Amino acid sequence: MRFCPECKKRTEERLCPDDETPTLLESAFGKAKVDPLVGRTFDDRYEILERIGKGGMGSVYRARQLAMGREVALKVLNPDLAEDAEAAGRFVREAKVASRLRHPNTIVIHDFGHTEDGLFMALELLTGETLQERLKRGPMAPREAATFAAAIARSLAEAHDIGVVHRDLKPANVFMHQVHGGTEVTKVLDFGIAKFVQEART
Repeated sequence: MRFCPECKKRTEERLCPDDETPTLLESAFGKAKVDPLVGRTFDDRYEILERIGKGGMGSVYRARQLAMGREVALKVLNPDLAEDAEAAGRFVREAKVASRLRHPNTIVIHDFGHTEDGLFMALELLTGETLQERLKRGPMAPREAATFAAAIARSLAEAHDIGVVHRDLKPANVFMHQVHGGTEVTKVLDFGIAKFVQEART
């Protein structure tokens, strides 16, 4: 069976009988591509449950850390970038920077490594939405905006104290994390292009 991409009419014809638009095969659409990592045990330590995000650098999965029995967000560098020194360097830099940060308003990194499965880092699993998603629903009240701004400032203050400049702070990299009891905690994410001050000056 085929369908018209304009009027969505289903037909066996190669041209829509109503508007003569070339039709498309239904069988070529709607099939979710199977992620080869889902269902696998990554590095013999992380059971990958589902993919929860995908970007240019790689994918993020909900995974279970077998030794600890806890769920984490497993960020895996795209295999196509495994031999890209710049991409790999950014990934390693994010792990290096995030591992030094301890503030409650900064995402926590639990683990990092390079195995036959690729470069990866295990982060705390967040639930909720990004600040970008929140702002799409409309402007914040001044008090609410001030609360978020203060939390972000506290996260960055710790980073600055150890000489780290984030360099990519934007609503998409701020997460509104829902914790037990409905409390919301602001988290600053993605230190992938951060620089240590001494490095930025060279």
